[in-house]
Amino acid sequence: MDEIEILWMYPTGDERSYFFNPLIVDSTMYVMGKNNSLIALNVKTGKEIWIHTNLKGITRRGINYWESSE
Repeated sequence: MDEIEILWMYPTGDERSYFFNPLIVDSTMYVMGKNNSLIALNVKTGKEIWIHTNLKGITRRGINYWESSE
């Protein structure tokens, strides 16, 4: 049986506990951290791509993704 191995970790940057389901689209993972900021991470390396701070209205239920060809 294969064992799960931690490849990278991303510090939240604060003392809060986050119960947020990450969203992965292509090679980007979207998570919450750093005082309720939305953060985009490279899914393979864990490197921060961008961060949007002080967002209101994002809850523990997470975020949604929708793509259209139009």
